[in-house]
Amino acid sequence: MKTQHIKPLIIILILALASGACLNLTPTPTFFIPTVLVPTAASQASPTLAPPTVAPSSTPAPTDTPPPPTETPVAISGAAFRIAFVAWATSANYSAPLQAGATYQYVINVGAGYLLMVMLNSPNNGAVLGIYGISDGKTYVSPTNQMTTWQGRSAITQDYLITINATGGATSYSLGVTIPAPIVFQPGAISASVPGKIVAHQINSYIARASGGQTMNATITSPGANVLLTIYGLQDGQPLVRAVSGATTWTGTLPSSQDYIIQAVSVGDVNTSFTLKLIIQ
Repeated sequence: MKTQHIKPLIIILILALASGACLNLTPTPTFFIPTVLVPTAASQASPTLAPPTVAPSSTPAPTDTPPPPTETPVAISGAAFRIAFVAWATSANYSAPLQAGATYQYVINVGAGYLLMVMLNSPNNGAVLGIYGISDGKTYVSPTNQMTTWQGRSAITQDYLITINATGGATSYSLGVTIPAPIVFQPGAISASVPGKIVAHQINSYIARASGGQTMNATITSPGANVLLTIYGLQDGQPLVRAVSGATTWTGTLPSSQDYIIQAVSVGDVNTSFTLKLIIQ
């Protein structure tokens, strides 16, 4: 009797399994959306390098008096780009296309007594400089002067407006801005040692005052000797040694009394440290 009841149950189970085979049992796919980590500004930033411990001269060497104002200074627009050097650097370079008839604006703050050097390059001189003191209201370079280079000491601490002005059709330009770090000897000392760090393939510039007839010895030491030496007179432009010669040291008699620009020139592919030792006697 029990066997007769079990058989119908088995038949029912067999039919249920058979019908299940005809059902759509394909599982609903699960989609996994990957998490994309967007790099932050900090993770993309260049390595931070501490600034050199070189103090500004308390008695900056005299330079030519800047020309009197020749026009009303250009107002700083909201689109003006503020120049800021990376740590340890003494310069910054910018390249961009320039539309026909356009004027681009940059702003940089310069301390009193510091030297500001500006150089502009463009194909066929398709762009010229304008340089204006914001606080003193002076025009140091007017676009009508058709100048592409300028250098001068800042009499006061202030912002300077640098304009890039197209002289014709559309062009491109490269702007270089340098503020050399002054090297100051301690009272009675004839030498100074300047530790530094430099970005790959960049130039760190320093400035020192010396008299004609004095002997200068400058030496740069760096890991792998990948930082070379350039020295030239600021006023006469005469080169004393060039990095292209592979030099890391120079000794010689100075030709005249003037400021001398001493440059550490990186030829390596990575940021590195260096030490500049300067002797003047």
